[in-house]
Amino acid sequence: MTSAGLSGQVATKVRFVEILFTTLLVLAGVAITWFAVYVVYRLYADQR
Repeated sequence: MTSAGLSGQVATKVRFVEILFTTLLVLAGVAITWFAVYVVYRLYADQR
């Protein structure tokens, strides 16, 4: 295997890991935002 081929495989793995963790970060952000909105809604609804 050539060093260029090995470098390409490593770059592909790094790109996959980057996409995976970016996706997880976005999902965590969405979940945190949803939970914050839900808590504020429940606090507001319970006062009525």
